[in-house]
Amino acid sequence: MNQPPDFEWNEPWQPIVDSAVALSLLAELAKEIGPSHSLFQRAIKAVALRDDCDDVLFLTKLSDRALAVVHLTWRGREEPVPSWPITEFYSGWSDWCVRVGEE
Repeated sequence: MNQPPDFEWNEPWQPIVDSAVALSLLAELAKEIGPSHSLFQRAIKAVALRDDCDDVLFLTKLSDRALAVVHLTWRGREEPVPSWPITEFYSGWSDWCVRVGEE
């Protein structure tokens, strides 16, 4: 599921336009998650980040959880708690817009 062509980002979210930034965020996530985390070894792509905290929006290939907001910890290694980094899933772009708009 790709981003809709007419999609407009609202602050504090910013699209990731630099592929090096997207890859570095993906690399950090890979360091932080262990085998019990729901995104472990999943095909995902970093598409946006918040400019006021460490939340990153990832596009997934999971049919019922197409988007995931992950609060990176920047620990640089696997988190001791299997559910960290905290991850919230969204069924699609509309779901994300509605639920993030409520924050």
